[in-house]
Amino acid sequence: MCRFKSVKKLFCLCSAGFFAMLSLIAVIFAADIAVASADSYVANVAIFVAVDGNDSDGSSSGINSSGHAFIAVTNISMRTLTVGKKEIGFQGGVTLGTWGNRDPQGLWYNLESYTVNHLNGYQNRVSIDENVTLSQLQTINTYINTHESWSALSNCSTFASGVWNSFSDTKVSCGVINTPTNLKKSIMQYNYSTNKDVVVNMSIGYYINTKFYLNNPLATKNSLDWQTSFSFDDLSVLEKCEAA
Repeated sequence: MCRFKSVKKLFCLCSAGFFAMLSLIAVIFAADIAVASADSYVANVAIFVAVDGNDSDGSSSGINSSGHAFIAVTNISMRTLTVGKKEIGFQGGVTLGTWGNRDPQGLWYNLESYTVNHLNGYQNRVSIDENVTLSQLQTINTYINTHESWSALSNCSTFASGVWNSFSDTKVSCGVINTPTNLKKSIMQYNYSTNKDVVVNMSIGYYINTKFYLNNPLATKNSLDWQTSFSFDDLSVLEKCEAA
């Protein structure tokens, strides 16, 4: 009987040790997953700029403020991501740019996507892109959500370069006087792409605080989605971000 109790006790001790070891392995494995998740790429971020004509407008100042610069983010993870204030699912994406000739002025979502994919705009656009981790995306979101305004001296090129430089070691510059032309020259110092595809997202609009105001040009004017007060089909306006 005593021998049976000893064996039973030994068995219990071994079982306890075995399950303790399993628990330790599970904790280590979970930690490894968490680290891998933090280090894994979740999105592709591209900075685009398009400038019509020559790099100089021929003015006496030599400053060309025409053109437009913007950011595009594509979800390459299996999770839903937040970019700025907008959620995007797997393989979804969003474009972001600030505008001085929109009402309201400031940050708009997906207007560039519409311009490229529906109007065939921003021809000869140049871009560079990088994959980012969740931590980098959080840094990007902090920048986006604290730089939603537009002004002549802090324009679309300021916004796009600021977003990019917030996470990337490949720094770009839009010049002492910030312009899309200066940003284009900076991007072209690197291994850039021309006319890279821009993600399709027709959820066009802007946020006021946390509320999204949809301005969908593909909806009918009788639709509740129609809230725009300008023409989306005027490429001469859509291909530059400055105020008239």
